[in-house]
Amino acid sequence: MAAKAITAKAWELVSNYDRTLDSRYPAGDKPNPEQVVAPTIAITSMAAGSITISIADGANIDMLTPRRDGISLEPIATDSTAYEFTGLTPGAEYELELRADGSGGPLFSNTLTQVAVPAAPTLTASRVDDTTVRFTIEGGSGATGWTKNYRTPAGSGSYTSASIDVGTPSFDVTVSAGATAEAYITASNDGGSVSSNIAALPDEYTPFIERNFNVGPVGSSAKSEWDNGGAGSVYANADPFDGTTYINSTNVTFSENTNVFGGWLSFPQNLVQGDEIWVRLRVRPQDAFWSDSSPHQKFIRIRCETPTGSIVQGYIDIYINQDGTFKWIREIDGPWTNKWFYFDPSVTMDVGTWQTYETYVKLSADPNEAVVRFWKDGVLVGTIQNAGRATLYNATNVAMQLLIFTYWNGEPALPTEVHTCGIDSIKVATSLSPPTATDAAGNKFIGV
Repeated sequence: MAAKAITAKAWELVSNYDRTLDSRYPAGDKPNPEQVVAPTIAITSMAAGSITISIADGANIDMLTPRRDGISLEPIATDSTAYEFTGLTPGAEYELELRADGSGGPLFSNTLTQVAVPAAPTLTASRVDDTTVRFTIEGGSGATGWTKNYRTPAGSGSYTSASIDVGTPSFDVTVSAGATAEAYITASNDGGSVSSNIAALPDEYTPFIERNFNVGPVGSSAKSEWDNGGAGSVYANADPFDGTTYINSTNVTFSENTNVFGGWLSFPQNLVQGDEIWVRLRVRPQDAFWSDSSPHQKFIRIRCETPTGSIVQGYIDIYINQDGTFKWIREIDGPWTNKWFYFDPSVTMDVGTWQTYETYVKLSADPNEAVVRFWKDGVLVGTIQNAGRATLYNATNVAMQLLIFTYWNGEPALPTEVHTCGIDSIKVATSLSPPTATDAAGNKFIGV
């Protein structure tokens, strides 16, 4: 009785196995238990240049070979449960399958037809000016669509999304003055989508000095905005640069060194050889007051002294000529003949409009190390470098003050004349915390 019971159980198992095979193979194709069974494959993930598949249901396999577009690749372990096709071209279409060799074979898995996803673009952020952040895009091949996703300030709120043309080199995001932004690109095609890195504007520099002239009521004295001078400064709001108040500096007599028209700002700490300085300000002259000077008007000046502050060691100066053009000199160099550096004569100071000026100075008593740059409205006007011009008289000297329109050089204007110039948004940065924006040539600057 026991032997008969075991035989019946064995037959039941065989019958169940046959029924399973019958459900997977048509009549006449049913293999015996030793024949190869082809696996089934499915896509589990995709990345730029690769597609990963899962492998299941194969049996009795002696050799398992991935195939791409009918070409066999290196065989893999016969009990593999996954495989990654690599070296794919983003955006290209591929036919993927496995070949299973064994008794009764070869057999092939199901074939997958799939477009490889795009390569992920790379995004970088830079500041164009106080209210504009630029995101530059590189890479991203194989995409048929790009979507920009951005938010400001960085790390705050939800992203705004919009389609852009594939291959667009960059896009700008408008931000509040001085605010940050972050963004990423979604690249897509028929195979799927990938995202770039999230690019955020680098940490903002901390201005060495900043004056926005938004403190006092319109018409009141703004002399307190300056550390010295500025007696003719009053708050104004007619036709402002940025919708807020600014100062009008006015003088009716213009005598030598009265410090009425402009003012002085002391540096929080002395700057020394090797330090870098950026000075940016906005001006709106109401008339061509420089034409009354003889022969020029001092504009942006950096005062240098001995380390103890006991002896003035000259000024690093941007001048305005009578015709509105600009030139540079380090004042202590005398006689001044042949010491001037003249900037592009096609660039002049304008009357009645706001314009932005910026200068950069690398402090050095070595003419081969010293550098001066000058911009108008974010466009480089000139560079002084390797021109035999040092910016410090002595390597131990220090820079300690900024002066704006503080010295009427030459013949005074007639007492009945009134000269007025709007001044706004003075910013000073140094190499202690340099600005993050760059001009068209890649030079760091504060920007417009």
